[in-house]
Amino acid sequence: MSLADIDTRALLDGVWRAADLSYLLHDGQVRAMRAFDASKRRVFVESMSRRWGKSWKNGAVGVRGALRKPDAIVLYATPTQKMARTIVEPHLRQILADAPLSMRPSYSRQEGVWRFPNGSEIRLAGCDNGNAERLRGAACDLFIVDEAGFVDDLEYVVQDILLPQTLTTNGRGLLSSTPSRSPEHAFVSRYMLDAEADGSLYHATIHDAPHISAETIAEYCAECGGEESTTWQREYLARAIVDETRAIVPEFFRHRSDVVVDIEAPRYCYRYTVADFGYNDLTVVGFFEHHFTEDVLYQRDELVFRNQGSHVIAPAVAEREAALWGRAPDARFGDPNASKSHGEESEITLGDLAELHGQVWAPVRRDKLTAGVNALRVAIAGGRRAWHPRCTTTIAHLAGGVWNAHRTSFERSGEHGHFDAVAMSVYSEREIDRSRNPYPAHEMHGRPDAFIRHDRLREANHGAVEAWMGGGRRR
Repeated sequence: MSLADIDTRALLDGVWRAADLSYLLHDGQVRAMRAFDASKRRVFVESMSRRWGKSWKNGAVGVRGALRKPDAIVLYATPTQKMARTIVEPHLRQILADAPLSMRPSYSRQEGVWRFPNGSEIRLAGCDNGNAERLRGAACDLFIVDEAGFVDDLEYVVQDILLPQTLTTNGRGLLSSTPSRSPEHAFVSRYMLDAEADGSLYHATIHDAPHISAETIAEYCAECGGEESTTWQREYLARAIVDETRAIVPEFFRHRSDVVVDIEAPRYCYRYTVADFGYNDLTVVGFFEHHFTEDVLYQRDELVFRNQGSHVIAPAVAEREAALWGRAPDARFGDPNASKSHGEESEITLGDLAELHGQVWAPVRRDKLTAGVNALRVAIAGGRRAWHPRCTTTIAHLAGGVWNAHRTSFERSGEHGHFDAVAMSVYSEREIDRSRNPYPAHEMHGRPDAFIRHDRLREANHGAVEAWMGGGRRR
């Protein structure tokens, strides 16, 4: 054995005893591992490209968990027993080949259990044919569901088998997958959407895989049918693609990179607060500005509530309006038909908001749902809507919202209720007057922040200024 071999072995022994396996990962995998470590989310969700290296990275996370804590239990689930045997098991063997002999575990293939000298275990099982029941136990410190988007009955596996085992250990879970083909699969409709709504979804595309060349990426993109193809978007850009025949607002997905932007407020604009009130469903409140010169209705912020009455909602709305604008909005609009099923304390009615909290909300029109949705779609396609990136629930609902099977109402989706932020967005498009000009008549022509009010000028000088400017209306 050469001196170089001895030095390498000593270095490897050191990083393994420190449970630092980052040397095994590419830069993108290291970033994902650090994001998992930094997150306080009980169940961390990752949407990853094909061939990015999910299973290798997940294997390193699992081994690291077993090394860090004596007697730790790590549960590792895959969609099928075949995947556990042919993909994850070889990855674990290869990762563990570097471990010092004193730290190397034994493996029982019949049980699917790796047993470490410090008493920790990694238990590996597929979720087909009832094999997920093998993951049941009294407690676990970490669970990993690899390719969660392809696990049958994912909610049962996570909520009934895995998550309860973390109750006494303060353990955590990791769901990692390429998005499932069906938007109704729980990985997309519940876990991805839930994580995206609170801004915690970790997303990695094929461009984040440094071991794949730009030339190869371009070749595979062309084979898939180009950047806009469903296969490329889902499999390599790791985006949850909603079937356009079911999507409520397909234009949002197509234009998302253009409409989710941080825009500075103009000097003059009208401001509005719009709400879809609910109790069992979500209450979603949007805070809007109409940027008149560009005719863009911009959602600056949002508030989201569940199972809260007006005594909580009203002061929170007033506080957010003051923080955003330093004053009340020019108008508020709200859904007048909120739930009354939980008694007076839970009622959210426009009369209650006015009488008890001094907030005046005009009722929205709720007829002709399809026409309202179409107006929103046209506005997005025409570049007349935009959202601040912090409006995470609204963005998630617009991106993932689907019609029910008969296209008579929005589908219900677990924690995301009735895609209530889509309804709020429809109300905003319907109720806010885009023709109102916020610029005062006294602003001087030629100033960069001025806007000429032609109706006022015509009254003042019988059209002389308009004639001087060419006779046409300017915007």
